[in-house]
Amino acid sequence: MYKYFSCSLQNLKEKKLYTLVTNLISHNTIQSFLLNTISLYYIGTALEKIIQSRNFFITYLISGVLSSYIQILYHKNNYNNIYVFGASGSISSILSTYTFMYPSQNIYLYGVLALPLVIK
Repeated sequence: MYKYFSCSLQNLKEKKLYTLVTNLISHNTIQSFLLNTISLYYIGTALEKIIQSRNFFITYLISGVLSSYIQILYHKNNYNNIYVFGASGSISSILSTYTFMYPSQNIYLYGVLALPLVIK
């Protein structure tokens, strides 16, 4: 999985640019997978209704690729073999986009607990 699905400096040096995308669908722990999936469902569903499916997909994909690339660049001098997994960068971008569009809205944690997006 590290060789083909994770994004790393080594993979990018070897011109395996597809790993900038494949890492978005791979996770190294079940907890990470579940948290990202639940977050994507609740936050992503709300945003997708507003900006439409195509724009949502573009936002999700571009933000995921950029966050993976920035993470690799940030750590390139300190950690030669850092591996980037998961959709956390995309999820953070989706949440940020929704927050900028609707700062007075609440999101519901696990569909139950209302949390404000902006603390006043």
